[in-house]
Amino acid sequence: CKEAIFAESALVKNDRFIATGSFEQMKTLSQGQETIVLDTDGGLIIPGISDAHAHLTAYCKQNLYLDLSQTKSFDELCSLVKEYASKVPADMWIRGINYNDSNWKEAISFTRNDLDKINLNSPILISRYCGHVHVANTKALKTSFLFNDLSDNKDIARDREKIPTGVL
Repeated sequence: CKEAIFAESALVKNDRFIATGSFEQMKTLSQGQETIVLDTDGGLIIPGISDAHAHLTAYCKQNLYLDLSQTKSFDELCSLVKEYASKVPADMWIRGINYNDSNWKEAISFTRNDLDKINLNSPILISRYCGHVHVANTKALKTSFLFNDLSDNKDIARDREKIPTGVL
C-alpha cells in the first residue's frame, strides 16, 4: 500500500506506526504480534501533529469563508458581506472571518442589530481574527435556535431584557 495516499487502517507497535492498508490487511499482519490495529472508520489520523492549539480544521476551512482581514471599518465589512451575498444562493449562511476592529479607523463593537441593517435574508456569522468573538445576525440566531435559548449559557451575550445581542 505504499502508493496509497489514504489508508483505512493502521498497525501500531511500541507507539509507532509500522504499516497502513486495509483493515483486513492489518488484522492479518497483526496476528502473533503485540500490536494495535487502528480502524479509522472513515476518519482521518494525522501522525506527528500534536500541537494542542493548532486549530488545524479552522485553518483548512478558512478558504471557504469570506475573508474580512483587510477591512478598515464596519461599513467596509458590511459592503463586503453584501457583495459576497450577491454571489451565493439566497438563504445560504454567510460566514465572514478574520475582521480586526483594532485596525479600523474607529474601533466599534457591533451586534446582531447592526448586522440586521445589512438587510439580507441570509444567516450571517462574523468572526474576529482571534476566533474568540463571533457576531450573528437575528436570522442566524433563530436558525440555530439560540435566539429563544432561555438557558444560562454564558457564551450568549444578552441585553437587559435577556435578548441575545448576537455576540457569541
